[in-house]
Amino acid sequence: SEKERFLRHVRPLWEAHRHRMPGFSALRIRNLLTNGQLVLLKGRIKDIRFTDRDATVQYRPKGEQHMEALTVARIINCTGPRADYRVLDHPLLKRLVDDGHATTDPLNMGLQTDSNGQLINRFGQTEPGLFTIGPVRRGTLWESTACREIRLQAEALVGHLAQNDGLPQAEEVMMEKNGG
Repeated sequence: SEKERFLRHVRPLWEAHRHRMPGFSALRIRNLLTNGQLVLLKGRIKDIRFTDRDATVQYRPKGEQHMEALTVARIINCTGPRADYRVLDHPLLKRLVDDGHATTDPLNMGLQTDSNGQLINRFGQTEPGLFTIGPVRRGTLWESTACREIRLQAEALVGHLAQNDGLPQAEEVMMEKNGG
């Protein structure tokens, strides 16, 4: 319940401070705001109706009960990647979940993995030969989006696989290259 509360209330603030934009980008946005070329609105989108030329967004402004409509030329989704792998429209991930080789974490932020990145199946056991790194592991490892964290996960996984005969040894690779 604490994780759910964090995600609901603190996550946007955390991510805004954790993933700050470069100073040049901030200055450019500030100039667009000052010149009136950019307007920031806070609220929840309830519906979007598309036409050939534009889209009308129905939303409830933050802290308000009434709905407002805004007609726009473009919509740019800046909410980040969709993390609920139960409904994600990606053939490989959908098949892994549908067939029970992978399960989503309790908060549907990614796929469940063990400490090495090995997928957890519908029976709560590690799935032989299936590993992942990066944002897919957010349900297990919150910080799985930055290059540094992904690099560390990759290094740890390579070490784990090499230690557990999951990777061919150097002499095996050389024999294969030489036709041996």
